[in-house]
Amino acid sequence: MDGPHRVEVPESDIEEQPAAGAPADALATRLTSLEAAVQRVEERVSELGSDLERRIEDAVTAELESVAAQLRRTVADLGRMLVGDRGRISQVLAEHREAIVAALRTPPPDEAVSAPGADADDGRDEQAPAAGRPDT
Repeated sequence: MDGPHRVEVPESDIEEQPAAGAPADALATRLTSLEAAVQRVEERVSELGSDLERRIEDAVTAELESVAAQLRRTVADLGRMLVGDRGRISQVLAEHREAIVAALRTPPPDEAVSAPGADADDGRDEQAPAAGRPDT
């Protein structure tokens, strides 16, 4: 992996493997240099993690700001539409109210009041022959 994310350990930090009878000091020196190299790698990984976290935070913040601006514009547009439709809504509601009141005031056509005695039942059965008429 090339670029700024590559961690290189100079070969001077890692010594050749000592011969079988090498003194303990040589091994301690190698161990110390390996610990230092691991420490540098750890620090670089930590820096990369912090850099990545900052980049993600910046990207998410920019995205959220964009969404918030769009949401504000949409809510403002809806508010303007509502204010513009307020008169129309009031008119439609008034028409409906008047229609309901008119329907409640006038009886339905099948219950219309007729002249007195016009529909009075005189007790005759419609199927029975009228009095004074001969049966046929």
